[in-house]
Amino acid sequence: MKQLLWWLCLFVAPAVLIVLELFHPAGFTNSPGMYQFLSHAEPHAHHSALDYFGPHWWFMLHMIQTPMVALVAVGLWLMVDGIGRDNGTAALVAARLARTAILVFAVYFTVLDGIGGIGLGRTILVVQELVARGKLSPSQLDGVVLLLNTMWVDPVVGSPC
Repeated sequence: MKQLLWWLCLFVAPAVLIVLELFHPAGFTNSPGMYQFLSHAEPHAHHSALDYFGPHWWFMLHMIQTPMVALVAVGLWLMVDGIGRDNGTAALVAARLARTAILVFAVYFTVLDGIGGIGLGRTILVVQELVARGKLSPSQLDGVVLLLNTMWVDPVVGSPC
């Protein structure tokens, strides 16, 4: 079972992440803007991605990415699992620090990616649906876009890219 977990966490999950990241745009915050970029497909995106398929993709990308990162974190934990007192004090301290860092990374990545990927993706889709049904006026849409763009660069939960 542990060997299967090793393969899943340290080969399959990273391979899935590599493929996903080829289609994960970045660097669009300032130009054209977060909402302006993510709200529609951008074939042959020039923002560090081979292609961007639109807000449905943004949502799905993060729905897949988040558990893959969690699996990688489990794999990293497995890598230091067997290190104990018999390996020496320095190795034991380093392993404990690694476990702490892995735990912090897994928790905060999941939370922040949930906000910036999953939550934002669904919010964009809901906003588009409200616009299509005539439930948001152009000025209301401008307010929503301003809010979403502002949250995107928020120093606590936002993204610097």
